[in-house]
Amino acid sequence: MRNYTRIDAYSHFAPLALNRYLEKAMGGPGPFSAVFKSLPEVYDAQARLALMDRLGVDANVLSPIPWLEVVPPVASNPHRALEASVIGNDALAEDIGVDRERLFGIAVLPSANPDGAADELRRAVRELGFVGGVLPVGPTAVPMDAPSLAPIFACAEELDVPLWLHPSRPPFWPDYAGEQRSKYQEWQIFGWLSDTSSAMLRIALSGVFDRHPKLKLIAHHCGALVPLYTTRIETVFLTQAKMGLDIGAVVEAPYLDHLRNFYCDTATFGVDTPMLARAAEFFGPERLLFGTDAPMDHAEGIFTRNAIASIEGLDVSPETRADILAGNARKLLRI
Repeated sequence: MRNYTRIDAYSHFAPLALNRYLEKAMGGPGPFSAVFKSLPEVYDAQARLALMDRLGVDANVLSPIPWLEVVPPVASNPHRALEASVIGNDALAEDIGVDRERLFGIAVLPSANPDGAADELRRAVRELGFVGGVLPVGPTAVPMDAPSLAPIFACAEELDVPLWLHPSRPPFWPDYAGEQRSKYQEWQIFGWLSDTSSAMLRIALSGVFDRHPKLKLIAHHCGALVPLYTTRIETVFLTQAKMGLDIGAVVEAPYLDHLRNFYCDTATFGVDTPMLARAAEFFGPERLLFGTDAPMDHAEGIFTRNAIASIEGLDVSPETRADILAGNARKLLRI
């Protein structure tokens, strides 16, 4: 049995067969083409393992890119979305086959085809050995409080596997009416954080956790804006209640407590111990997972080194620090 001391619970990998399928549907290069040219670690499993060795990381949980949502004609078509998911998951299974003790797969899921997504998640876990699935969130994705997503949540609960939430707002989605695309990289800098936070709010206040009490959802980028703006969130809720206004929640107050049901990673990009401390205080340290966004950085391994430094700076016991680095992921993923 491998002694896992660092499990990166939120990294990325590109099954090339999925990218080829989506680029064919787009009729040209996709938004990740430049990444593939400069980062072999994102699509070559042996290169990824070598990078992990250099960084002292025992295992990577691989969230596949690109997301179907970068190609709306595929993502919104139930048949094509399911077809793309099967192709991507089969390709990822082959990639992680080089070392299944160190590489763990997450399934692409066609959220526009919820019944198909549930069946594909079940196949990916039971036949391909994956540890869960990824649900993209954002303006080109299915809203996370949509009743249609119930089969996916129910399946994840049945299988006892987590779902990873990842923002998927594409660069061609404009920030203002009348523009053709996002400017100044706003779609990624601010848009993704907003989209993840919106998804969390919709999930929590629409009662998803009440209907699926064993559901495990992992929010990317250290829980996005939620742990940073708890006072603002609570103040808005209290103000609305005092004014007698209905916010539409189907759960009982205090609403902030429902947002504590998420897990989150440590992917802040920089050395940011205070942000990790806020997330650990809000969600609980047992719900904080070492996760880095590797290998999507501008300098080899800087996201990973920064995340480790952030965790090392936390004012917690050695046991809690070890749990954040690996123990929480081992328990959650049954590694």
